[in-house]
Amino acid sequence: QVRDVLDAAACGGLRFDASELSRVLGSPVDALTERLHRIETEHGLLRSMGDGFAFDHQLVREVLHDDLYPTLRCQLHGAWAEALRPDADAIDGPLAIRLVSHEVEAGRGDEAAGMLETALAYQDGAVRPHAALGLLERVLAVLDESRFATRGPLLRQCAQRQLQLGRFEDLDRTLAAAWAIAHHAEPLERAHLHDLNAK
Repeated sequence: QVRDVLDAAACGGLRFDASELSRVLGSPVDALTERLHRIETEHGLLRSMGDGFAFDHQLVREVLHDDLYPTLRCQLHGAWAEALRPDADAIDGPLAIRLVSHEVEAGRGDEAAGMLETALAYQDGAVRPHAALGLLERVLAVLDESRFATRGPLLRQCAQRQLQLGRFEDLDRTLAAAWAIAHHAEPLERAHLHDLNAK
């Protein structure tokens, strides 16, 4: 089905790799590549770009993605995360960012948080403070509120980044959320919160 292919591709982003999409769909890559070329020729929604494909316009991708049933959208992003996760332990920064984003869209906060450090380090190294903060905020939005040991340090890190970027209204909300679970935190973590409040 053309729509099944386009739906899965839309969850992969504006540009996507046919071999990655084949793992998401569980289809042979050669047959899938032929299908993608047919969609390009017959419907004009895709265009081939080097080793991969891209949607003809960002709006096409957004409409397909946003039109998905939420449950299916979560499932497809989860499938992308599984397809991208390598067998090896090493995950570099760009891949970590993609994995965190897919896990967030899949609603899997624990999995997203597990790769967040690598993703943030890459964004920081590339001097992208707003992108790093946005990624961190997205993870916190889907991380189970009962995961105190994970949420506490992430909320504190989020507050530090908001302070550095002058996002003071967001900072107040983040600190309030951090203090709400501070009784679960280690003494050192509470001391860090005191320091942030003092600033």
